[in-house]
Amino acid sequence: MEVNAQQFKAIANVESILPNGMGRSPIVNTMEEKDYKAYTSVQADKDKTRNKSERDEIRIRNYQESKLLNLYNIAGIRLRNIAVTTA
Repeated sequence: MEVNAQQFKAIANVESILPNGMGRSPIVNTMEEKDYKAYTSVQADKDKTRNKSERDEIRIRNYQESKLLNLYNIAGIRLRNIAVTTA
């Protein structure tokens, strides 16, 4: 019996909407791995422990950023830019 392992990677697509086309629409892909559990705390009524991680420990400095055309503007969705971005 053959087992095929699958791996998944999350990437982020950020659409910022600012007037006059000043927004940015990048796809961000990290080039280093972080264990989010190391920077996660659970907040409960009985346990008030806070996450004491330094921001510099959490920050990722090695990443790829692919610039996209803005998908939205003040008039709505820009179908032409969607077509270019998905080509």
